[in-house]
Amino acid sequence: MPLAPDVYKKILTAKLYIDGNFTRPISLDCLSREACLSRYHFHRLFTRIYRVTPHQYLTRKRLEHARLSLADKKATITEICNEVGFESIGSFSTLFKKEVGHYRHEKQDSRSASGSPALALSKNNNKL
Repeated sequence: MPLAPDVYKKILTAKLYIDGNFTRPISLDCLSREACLSRYHFHRLFTRIYRVTPHQYLTRKRLEHARLSLADKKATITEICNEVGFESIGSFSTLFKKEVGHYRHEKQDSRSASGSPALALSKNNNKL
């Protein structure tokens, strides 16, 4: 059954909110308010339209931005983790390796807070 145009617009409004605010904390409540729908209804419709949950979409958006930032090599892993909205360097690193690919040690002028070389994305892996 096709969606009514006004319902699609509501879901699109929330997706655009994610696109513009992915560096900030975003909850399902916040997104459902943006779409003017209940949490359950919003989640179901978003997943139906985009074939991923709102959380998966947000995570992928953050990881894609992190991948591009790492390719530029202008920031440390910790800086990028904080920039894209992850709260934990550990969860960011685990997700990044799982979804994007391998890290390799790269000697850079900028070092992480621990003094060890920052990790950079392997040049052989550009998928997301």
